[in-house]
Amino acid sequence: MSSIVALVLALPAPPCGSGCTPEVLKAQAGDYSCGDRISWLQTFAGGSLQQYAACSRVSAEFPSECGKCEPSSTSTCDEASWPDKDSGLICDSCKVLVDRFQVYETCNGYCSSINRQCVGAWEEVDDTCAVSYAMTCD
Repeated sequence: MSSIVALVLALPAPPCGSGCTPEVLKAQAGDYSCGDRISWLQTFAGGSLQQYAACSRVSAEFPSECGKCEPSSTSTCDEASWPDKDSGLICDSCKVLVDRFQVYETCNGYCSSINRQCVGAWEEVDDTCAVSYAMTCD
């Protein structure tokens, strides 16, 4: 059976920095709270940013009020410890090439075995990180 490239999101890693507590999200940054600013940037009117990007922008624009919401630039995935990587291949942050996929049956099966959540899976090309086509997590 061929390998699968599995993109895996660490749980329960916060999309904003670990210091982005409820208190920081409630802090006023001008006329709006840090949390309101982050939420608005994720709307269509605000630019449809992903939460990570919205946190980064708000923390940069209001560093004294919202700076603790800066997302961490370090990976919390620790891919090196994940089992059954095909030739030890790590494709990207939280993204590995999985060997022995028949043991796990699905991306969800692999991810749950390492206490993670699958957010995407792909069939690979020739045991590389090149994507042949997208798959579902289940």
